[in-house]
Amino acid sequence: DVIISHGFFSSRLCYKLKKLYGQRYYIFVHHPPNFLYGESKEQKREFADSLKRKIAIFLGGLFGSLLRSLDKLTVKNADKIFVNSNYTKERVLLIYGREPIICYPSYSANFKIIDKKNTSYIFEKFHIPGGFIFTHGRIIPDKRVDLILGAMIYLDEYLIISGWMSNDVKANLELLMKGLKIKNKVSILGNVIEKDLISLYNEAEVFVLTAPKEDFGIVPIEAMACGTPCVAWADNAGPSETIIPGENGLLAKPYDIKDLADTVLKAKVLKKRRRAISNSMVKFSESMARDLFLKSI
Repeated sequence: DVIISHGFFSSRLCYKLKKLYGQRYYIFVHHPPNFLYGESKEQKREFADSLKRKIAIFLGGLFGSLLRSLDKLTVKNADKIFVNSNYTKERVLLIYGREPIICYPSYSANFKIIDKKNTSYIFEKFHIPGGFIFTHGRIIPDKRVDLILGAMIYLDEYLIISGWMSNDVKANLELLMKGLKIKNKVSILGNVIEKDLISLYNEAEVFVLTAPKEDFGIVPIEAMACGTPCVAWADNAGPSETIIPGENGLLAKPYDIKDLADTVLKAKVLKKRRRAISNSMVKFSESMARDLFLKSI
């Protein structure tokens, strides 16, 4: 009855099906295609962290005007447009001139506050010396994990980094840690299973997201659902909609590593509000997202 598309090339197919057969299609814009609408050469360079993305950037440079025209035609002809945040909504309005529906992504109900007796095993498993701050996600250059490493020179804290990363990215992070002389207070875990991730979220004193202009940011709401305060940038992007300063986290001065360090320290005191932090994530639950989406279609 309807096709739901989440990407440029599948959306083009939807457009053609509508022209041929009148097939309805809805597009969920997580962010406008970076290879077509990157704001600067530096952003495009950070985006191109894989062969697939390098090819996309190359095609965007070669056929940018044509591809942008096709993209706008495709999105404008969708029966409905969904976006993941008000920040993305503003970008969609600017680029495509259409009013989208905000449908926040949801987190799994598995991410919740768990009794300490079921989470404290991680300290021994990962050789964590004590309390720690935490960052997690797909560790690629445009997520700017280097910024939290830079902030560590001002912090007498232990940092855990987990999530998928290439060997090159890991090597670069380790080289930076060596240069900053912080190797003794940082652990890079790489991929972790969900059980361990939930335990890490629960036990962390603060979760930190360093990605600039993040369209939404799923990992902060997972962390907050586990009762851990979050710190991100006050750059009016997605985390500015999920983090309520003083209630479930704090926002730091954009891309200032000293202010990031100070904000992390201030956020630690919010950990005592675990239950309230977790409850603040109700609007991002699976049931809320489902009800809004079904009502919209």
